[in-house]
Amino acid sequence: MNDMAGHDDLYREEILKAAQQANVNKKDVVERLLKKINETRFFKDSKPAIDFEFVEHLVKTYGEKELRQELNKMYVWLLADPRRRKKNYRRFIVNWLNNKDKRFYVEWRRGDY
Repeated sequence: MNDMAGHDDLYREEILKAAQQANVNKKDVVERLLKKINETRFFKDSKPAIDFEFVEHLVKTYGEKELRQELNKMYVWLLADPRRRKKNYRRFIVNWLNNKDKRFYVEWRRGDY
């Protein structure tokens, strides 16, 4: 019975380590995305600013991979026509991500997907 208690303690420690590592990894992901956004000439001028907390919420809501792909698409779309500059890039990013599913549905209905 004593061995089981020791085993449970080790298991609990492993779970705590994994949880701490997950939080560190999540923070790294958010910081990398924030750095990428702030290096982008369009997004860095955003008022209100795009900060750590905003990107953290984006990662939780949309996931890292999807967010990274869509940010690249946004950047290329903005580069294609510089007159598309926005005043509020926070709103632009959220609207883009929310409308992504609608664009997919239209492409699917047309058979473009």
